Amino acid sequence: MGSEFCAEVPGGRVCVLVHPVQSEYAIVQRFPFAGGRPAERAAVDRALAVLGFAAAAYPVGHRADGSPHFLVPDAPSLSVSHTQLADGRTAAAVYVGAPGAGVDIEVPSAQIARVAPRVFHPDEQEACGADSLRLCVVWCTKEATWKGRGPGLSFADDLRVDSAALHQELSADGTMLRGVFKGTSVAWWALAGPGYCAVAGPFAAHTA
Repeated sequence: MGSEFCAEVPGGRVCVLVHPVQSEYAIVQRFPFAGGRPAERAAVDRALAVLGFAAAAYPVGHRADGSPHFLVPDAPSLSVSHTQLADGRTAAAVYVGAPGAGVDIEVPSAQIARVAPRVFHPDEQEACGADSLRLCVVWCTKEATWKGRGPGLSFADDLRVDSAALHQELSADGTMLRGVFKGTSVAWWALAGPGYCAVAGPFAAHTA
């Protein structure tokens, strides 16, 4: 079975969708390519449709750096992410709203724990410990921020989730995590789902 979860976030909306069986969703060609990963495209398309962005009115293209965007004037900013769950289903996360925010969805894994010493702030490492879900959430904050604020970021130095935020209970309905981006207070929206986590942001702390 699949599931859909939508939430209001500062300046926009986010949809997290778990794609059930590929044949259950028709693949709408809002994307300017064929082949490749039909399950991922179908999941992203479904999430966009749930948010109210129909394929006919909101086709999607990609910039030179690979980032997606709507191919219509005056459309909101778009960020997408997808991953494969342990049971083989595809999960997608889509953020639509004001520029400057991105979205990422990941499955907790040992690989994140291995790279954490290189890309996490020491305070984040200490707060997460060996908790694979919290490690995954921190990784997602960094990926989402990179998508929203552009390349050239130092994951370890330019952004940090507050330790207190990482000690709070992560909710299946969405949790706001406070932190810092290049010396400015920000917040991220984090969702702890069954077998995955998703994060959107960063947002100005006063809007969260």
